[in-house]
Amino acid sequence: GADKYYFFLFIMLASLIGLARAQNSEVFHGCFELMTFSSYMLVIHKRTRESLDAGAKYLIMCVGGANFMQIGLLALDSAGMHGGLNQMAGALAAYSPLTAACVTLALLAGFAVKAGFFPAHSWLPAAHPVAPSSISAPLSGLLTKVGIMGVVFVVAAVAANPAGNGHWILGLLTIMSVVTFLLGELMALMQQDIKRMLAYSTLAQIGEIGLILSLGTYAATTGALAHVVNHAIMKDLLFLAAGGFIMRAGSQQLQDLAGLGKAMPFAGACMAVGLVSIMGLPPMGGFFSKFLMLKAAMDAGQVWMAVLIFAGSVAGCVYYGRIIKTLFFTGYEEKPLEGLPLGMNLGIGVLAALTLASGLFPTQWVSLVLPAATALFPAGGTLPDVAIGWSPVAILPLLGAVYALVMRGDLKKSALVATGS
Repeated sequence: GADKYYFFLFIMLASLIGLARAQNSEVFHGCFELMTFSSYMLVIHKRTRESLDAGAKYLIMCVGGANFMQIGLLALDSAGMHGGLNQMAGALAAYSPLTAACVTLALLAGFAVKAGFFPAHSWLPAAHPVAPSSISAPLSGLLTKVGIMGVVFVVAAVAANPAGNGHWILGLLTIMSVVTFLLGELMALMQQDIKRMLAYSTLAQIGEIGLILSLGTYAATTGALAHVVNHAIMKDLLFLAAGGFIMRAGSQQLQDLAGLGKAMPFAGACMAVGLVSIMGLPPMGGFFSKFLMLKAAMDAGQVWMAVLIFAGSVAGCVYYGRIIKTLFFTGYEEKPLEGLPLGMNLGIGVLAALTLASGLFPTQWVSLVLPAATALFPAGGTLPDVAIGWSPVAILPLLGAVYALVMRGDLKKSALVATGS
């Protein structure tokens, strides 16, 4: 019922806040397990056979990963880490290289499961399609980022040690990320279920982020964190907007959503903003965070990484383009549809506005993650110049385009007059 849904939803949100504020490993691990259990209860909310099977896979894999993480956290505590994970490097230095590598590997395994890295990725495309869309959104946008957060701390700790001391773990992360990325892109291309397609695209994005993080540099971490924030907003927007279309169409199959972007213009416009951004096209935020990641790879001499990420963007344009074609360029022939409830429109509207704002004000947006990157890499580094703004003169025509989209019904008459048709 709705009471259980909201109960576990708020428990999950509380555990996420607890994770962000945790100052010792005991609180961190407790909130981590609470997050897993509460999200499991939300995944199985529909109580269908498919959701129960997917929920069981999710719970078993994430609890197993958490056990590896706990081993690593206990080892760090024994070495004197009594604060947050930002003290990981100092605690690892107390161990021999072999022991430190084993501890780091245990932590990486635990966080990689929650993030959805290969080979512990299978829970993600199983859980997202069967969960309510309002839960698929935070599963993709927030819970996977908890795993990424842990991976960021592991990378920073390894990078802080002398070269050759555990740096093979960064190579392992590179391999895991490449496989995750390729698997996500290829599987997304083959999907007909829109939520499953979005789930596999999350795998691809996780692979991209992990690939850049494996460089272990300040610039790479900054770009990855910027994309983490952007992806959280974009994917929440896409899942929630898709949920609105699914609610009206009664189906998750892409072919059954034909023309709904035009039949439900506000939800369609918000969906379009998210799709353009996640494809890495300007003027949305996804373009700038991908630019930072590509630049970090090029500056590190890893041209192949930049080429791979660019190829992923091209693949993304193919399957996201299918969504755009189906929603906006296929005729809707059923009975007229009512729009989404005000609360749903408000939610996706705010997310769409944030997505657009991150593209129009990239410098200010990136500055949100700079303190975290600087704390992880105190020596700092150089970043590409992203002081890119949009002239007010250029924004005026953009507002005109938005006005034309919103008022297109009233503009048809004036267009006839203007063109003489």
